[in-house]
Amino acid sequence: MSSSTLGFMPRPVCELCGSPSPTSLLKRPFTDSTIADFLAQYYAGRVPQSLLADSMYEVVKCSQCGFIWQAHILNDAGMAALYEHWISAEDSLKKKQKFSLDAYQRQTALIQPLFPEKTPAAIHVLDFGMGWGHWCLAAAAQGYQVVGLEVSPSRVQYAREQGVTVIENLDDLAGKYFDFINAEQVFEHILQPLETLKTLVAYLHPGGVVRIAVPDGAGIERELAQADWRPSKNAVHPLEHINTFTHQTLRKLGKNAGLRVIPQPLQRADWRSWGRSMAVSLYRQFFGTSLYLQKPG
Repeated sequence: MSSSTLGFMPRPVCELCGSPSPTSLLKRPFTDSTIADFLAQYYAGRVPQSLLADSMYEVVKCSQCGFIWQAHILNDAGMAALYEHWISAEDSLKKKQKFSLDAYQRQTALIQPLFPEKTPAAIHVLDFGMGWGHWCLAAAAQGYQVVGLEVSPSRVQYAREQGVTVIENLDDLAGKYFDFINAEQVFEHILQPLETLKTLVAYLHPGGVVRIAVPDGAGIERELAQADWRPSKNAVHPLEHINTFTHQTLRKLGKNAGLRVIPQPLQRADWRSWGRSMAVSLYRQFFGTSLYLQKPG
């Protein structure tokens, strides 16, 4: 099948450990009414029905490391169509614009404490899979040296119009090195999560940090086993969330890329909310799927 032709391709091997013998957790045709109705509603009828006619939605689990993934995913042409055309760009942008600037600033303010010996102006930051660029703008407002990486042409154009420095593929990183890489809701979408993370690590300074945040797949196996299971926008979202991470498998991803989990930085808080900030930080570090991972110094 030509890479320019819409279609699906198989993923028979675990992307975390290479094991070729996964266990099937759920397997249904994309034309099954529960899945077809979800896709038709969620993407407003933009996904061609002919594409789904002979394809299977299957979620599998690695028998060796426990990683969960979708076994049949869109090919390159299908992924390009999904993210540039089937997902409403207008709705996506509106959603990001509703996320307050204060929230972005609270996130980006957590970077500098990771590097107390550096001023913000000396900290180089990459937002991997930056989307529309709002996080980049907030980070730049904190004084960091910021670059965004994005493959969607419409998002690249928008971000550049807002003043964000953008690169469009990993090859463009050659010669660039970063102290901090942000990957917010990205690794659940990409074909080769471990190889991609290893590539990013190569562009980290020693002691540099990658933050990865993904949907939490805890409990997904129980959900998939229910007789009345129906798809939703969760950790096994059909077509989009092709990788499903739990806290344990996200840690394994980092370890296999040569990284170690470090303590979560605390949100700035007064004494009344300090306890909550500490509780959130501890939960994310030991149970959640938002981790800070450091390259050895």
